[in-house]
Amino acid sequence: MVSVASAGTIVRRIVERHGADVPGLGALGLSRVFPTPATLAEGNLDGLGLTATRVEAVRALSRAVDDGSLRLDRGDSLDGFVDSVCSLRGLGPWSAHYLALRVGEPDAFPGSDLGIRRSLEHLLGRPVSSHDAEVASERWRPWRSLAATHLWFRLGNPSEAAPRLASVQPPP
Repeated sequence: MVSVASAGTIVRRIVERHGADVPGLGALGLSRVFPTPATLAEGNLDGLGLTATRVEAVRALSRAVDDGSLRLDRGDSLDGFVDSVCSLRGLGPWSAHYLALRVGEPDAFPGSDLGIRRSLEHLLGRPVSSHDAEVASERWRPWRSLAATHLWFRLGNPSEAAPRLASVQPPP
């Protein structure tokens, strides 16, 4: 688990160290692109704020994307994609569903995510386990990614989204 702020800092450091220069976008605050999978698979990731376990997970993911054994083009089913990601050392269901969500899979749902669970807890007024979140998410198929995004948004803006989700109750 890492906070959004910490993750942003780590990504910034990775891009600063290994990203390629992008000419002409400095006025927009953009000067580098995210490194290629091949670069991350072999690059020096020491001192960026990653544990040794996370460094190995980044390398494993990068190698799999670089060699084509993991495709990020939604060419596989959600279950197939999740299985492929989970087969990589250091990556589990949360990472797999989060990656699937980020590449556009409409039904991915990282139900163990603390932010999702906290948002549901605020809505329901009771503790929500990862299992509870997963059970609740079944009602939102095939659009669980949208529900996850809504729950994350709601966490930062509690009064704006409450009316829409209040009627979607997971079982007690």
